[in-house]
Amino acid sequence: MSANQRWGGAVLLVACLSFLACASKGGVRADAPWTDPSPHREGAVTVEPGVSLEYLDWGGTGPVVVLLAGQGNTAHIFDDFAPLLTREFRVVALTRRGFGKSSKPESGYDVKTRVEDVRRALDELKLDKVSLVGHSLAGDELTAFAALHPQRVHKLVYLEAAYDHTRMDALVEGAPTPSGPSDEERSSPQAFTAWQSRMHGFEIPEAEVRTGNVFDARGQWTADVTPGFVYERLAQGNATPDYASVMAPVLAYYVVEEAVDVVFPWTKAMTPSEQEQISKVLRKLQTFGAAEQKRLTQALPTARVVGVREANHYFFLTHSDTVVPELSAFLRAP
Repeated sequence: MSANQRWGGAVLLVACLSFLACASKGGVRADAPWTDPSPHREGAVTVEPGVSLEYLDWGGTGPVVVLLAGQGNTAHIFDDFAPLLTREFRVVALTRRGFGKSSKPESGYDVKTRVEDVRRALDELKLDKVSLVGHSLAGDELTAFAALHPQRVHKLVYLEAAYDHTRMDALVEGAPTPSGPSDEERSSPQAFTAWQSRMHGFEIPEAEVRTGNVFDARGQWTADVTPGFVYERLAQGNATPDYASVMAPVLAYYVVEEAVDVVFPWTKAMTPSEQEQISKVLRKLQTFGAAEQKRLTQALPTARVVGVREANHYFFLTHSDTVVPELSAFLRAP
């Protein structure tokens, strides 16, 4: 994960605030030779002149599943999750422009262009009809892609992603931010990964951290790979999703935000006053999430909605033992 992220989703604060502590720009640099243990093939596809997207291909047999990461993440966020699906599906993931090893052009962060990026990437990879599984902000791409290219979509799975992301920033305005990592926690990719894992309450794939951040020759963390303007332009390019235009079967997961320390593990170190401020934000997110879920089901009454308890925004990683069988059954069904 990068050090500075803005997220969509009803629990975006778990990343939106925790990564505001340190950010900049730059390119990927590792401290020493290192091999990603996830069993994927890595490559890049050109989506327009001078712009390419990173992809990861875990192989597998069966229908094609394409994983789309949330804002701030790369395809490597699925390094531990994707292999769990390859027994029944061929699994591929994309990193959107602006992040990781994908190009970082000045423009193209609106929903329309992001959807076109996905279409061209699928064309380059010779993937015709696929199921799209998207986390967080990727929900916007799922909805718009399914509306524009219904013949290419088998099914859609929203992983904490079926929200109106144009409204998210207002919900967290004024909330306190956590402190950044110490010098020791910035001292190596492993230390930085461990810090982020503690902050978020689950083990983050190290490749996700290495791909999204810059480490100098000593292994010291120095910057976020993503330029700051990318986050601003993504926010400007968001659009309210039109679920009524979706024809494909839908499975939508929503985290039920019940406890601050579960949704936002890093708040345990905050003062009582700061924790109360975060609690107020959580209550706003609870109201917003319920309204967004209602909006989805009104537009798509046949959509299957699953509420996830005792989890945060990355529930699909922390609760993969229950999510994978359920998601697989949905994708298998006629």
